[in-house]
Amino acid sequence: MLVLKKFNKNLLWVLPLTSQSKTGNYYHQFEFNGKFSFIILVQLRVISSKRLIRKIGTLSVDNFNEVRKKVKTLL
Repeated sequence: MLVLKKFNKNLLWVLPLTSQSKTGNYYHQFEFNGKFSFIILVQLRVISSKRLIRKIGTLSVDNFNEVRKKVKTLL
């Protein structure tokens, strides 16, 4: 999951990730640790931070800003 926004210590906006190849306006492709992943932009969710177990990595600032722009256009 990609954490898009933290509202407080218990509530987060997240976007799910998949490793299956997806194309279209509803997906964003990026490379992480030599592997391609895809963010599913239309499945924005609010979850509890207690569901997160560990942090795997950090997305680059440029990629994160591009994802934010795409989500804003869909809203």
